[in-house]
This record gives sequence, structure tokens and C-alpha cells, in this order.
Amino acid sequence: QALPFPDHSFDIVFSLGSVKHWPEPLQGIAECWRVLKPGGELLLTDATSDATREQVTSFYRLARFPSLLERPVTAFLDRLMFRPARPLETYEQIAAQLKMPPGTVTLPPDLPVFLFRTQKPVRSDAVQNIL
Repeated sequence: QALPFPDHSFDIVFSLGSVKHWPEPLQGIAECWRVLKPGGELLLTDATSDATREQVTSFYRLARFPSLLERPVTAFLDRLMFRPARPLETYEQIAAQLKMPPGTVTLPPDLPVFLFRTQKPVRSDAVQNIL
């Protein structure tokens, strides 16, 4: 929520599976944006509470877990990983509030996750920090 780095410190800011644990995702993503260099890339991905049972099953199969455990493990994943997550709309609203380009937030086909991916404009005044 408050990264201990100066503005424009990193070429890439990446987070896999942690955003759902951030108390204030708007503040956290704004911080990621702040420490990103102009021209740098922001990539966040995590579970979404919008996940369907089919997407959770697809995720399970993609991970190549044993088929014998599919039902209990997908139920476990759904209950502990996907339901507590935030809906896709939350991240779309954050991208809009931070004036990020359309298409920053996507839902990969057949997966129960969102992808938040964008590149910081080279002109530092192109995206205004609202926080």
C-alpha cells in the first residue's frame, strides 16, 4: 500500500496472486503505477470472484493436477481462492479511476483470473495520479 521506493524506480511491476489480499487495491495499484518508470509495464494477475465452476475446472486441468482429486480440490479452490477475491468490475473501475488505457483489464478465456496489464506512457503527464 506504501512502497518504500522513489517514483519511477522500476521497468516492470509484477504481482501474481496477491492483489486479492490488498486491503485497498486502488491505493496498491496506484503505488505500483507510481514506482513504474515511463515506458515500463505493469502486470497484475489474480483470482476473480466472478469465476464460474467451468473456469475453476479449466484452471485445475491446466495445472495438470490429478483427475482423481478434481472435485474436492476445485471445490476447495473455489471456496478459499476465488470466492474471497474481488469481482472483475473492481479492477475495471480502478483502471478507469487511474485513467489507464481501455483494455488494461481483461479476463483470459476459460480461466478464473483477471489480467491487469498496461504500459506507462513515456510522457509523465499523460496519466494523472489521482491519489
